[in-house]
Parts: sequence; structure tokens; C-alpha cells
Amino acid sequence: MDRSASAERALAECDTGAKGRICSVLCGHTDNRLKALGFCPGHRFHVARSGNPMVVDICHTRVAIEKSIADNIRVIECPEIDHA
Repeated sequence: MDRSASAERALAECDTGAKGRICSVLCGHTDNRLKALGFCPGHRFHVARSGNPMVVDICHTRVAIEKSIADNIRVIECPEIDHA
């Protein structure tokens, strides 16, 4: 799998300190809850802590999410952007 900064991948694969943008949220029944927290296409994120649960800064909020959910959030890492 290509690990370049422009490759789309699961949020769960990002390391602590990663920054980027959300591409899509494919979590079925939790989609609306995640979108209400800011996990929407185009929104910037910063991984404050990787692992399970992971801690993500998004839309001026710090959110802890399980790895199984983060596996279904597709992102593009962009280290040059300001964090969320």
C-alpha cells in the first residue's frame, strides 16, 4: 500500500501527529453521529494519539473513537495544513 502523503487511507492507520482532511465516512448507523462531531468530507483533522481508542482533534473538538470506527473513516494526510 502506498504510504505517500497524498494516498487515501483509513484514519486508524494514521500515526500520532498526523494531519489531513476527511475524504469519506462509511460507518453505517454511526455516520450521523460522526458527522455531527465534525467528521465530514473536507474537514481538517489532527491525530492527538493513535491506538485504541484514538484521539482526534477536529472542528475545535477533541474526540476519542474506537479503532473499528476509525477503520471506516477515509482520509488524506496533508502534513502542511494547520491542524483542526
